[in-house]
Amino acid sequence: MNSNLLHEKKEEAFHIFFFDELSTTQKMAEDFEKNGRESWTVVVAKTQTAGRGRYHNRDWFSPYGGLWFSVLIRPMINVDKLKGFSLLPSISSAWAIRKLTDLNATIKWPNDIIVENKKIGGTVIESKINMKKNIYSVIGIGINANFLQKAFPQHLSTKATSILQQTGKETQLDKLLVTILQKMYRLYNALIQGESFRLVEEYLNLSDTIGRKVRIFNNQHQITGLAKCVGETGALILELPDGSSKKIETCENLTYL
Repeated sequence: MNSNLLHEKKEEAFHIFFFDELSTTQKMAEDFEKNGRESWTVVVAKTQTAGRGRYHNRDWFSPYGGLWFSVLIRPMINVDKLKGFSLLPSISSAWAIRKLTDLNATIKWPNDIIVENKKIGGTVIESKINMKKNIYSVIGIGINANFLQKAFPQHLSTKATSILQQTGKETQLDKLLVTILQKMYRLYNALIQGESFRLVEEYLNLSDTIGRKVRIFNNQHQITGLAKCVGETGALILELPDGSSKKIETCENLTYL
């Protein structure tokens, strides 16, 4: 076991491991998967030295004072058939911030959590097949919580914010963690029961993107249109200038026009 392990505890369906410092909580969760850890194993670090976002060439600034964690999930059915699975972490994060603070947290498609037009958190999902040919997913979530604007490096100082910066109050990180996990667990069970429409409804209520004109960059190509809706798989439905529709499954960057 990593020597930075501080303690572990059981919290409802979750087995949570708390670390002082990790390179990434994603990697530790993957290591736990290889060691046979159960679904809903959670890895939390006070800081990450090599936190990453959806793309491995994008680092995630992860100082002390933030909430940085990953969740190992072993889907009861193939994750490709779990419509709405990609919506789980962003809905849960934005919902929890709203519940515990007076902040109007929203979701910028596909996975940025936004407050006052600045990024306050983000999520990532990595799904893989293990040695036993079983699929598993590791969900990573990062929330900028108890540090001020001046802590951000210069290239993020105008783009990112934190709960402390916005409210002037520190957040109980354990409470924020459990609130996100509980919401995610409920939404996951809704998916298992075939109720992906519930996630779409919640996502649309939290969306910062729907109804806006956007430009999407993918593989050195770009496309412009009106963000009309999000489908059950989490894809963004664009209305193009010629009136036709296009489904966007992923993007490297999205900007508002």
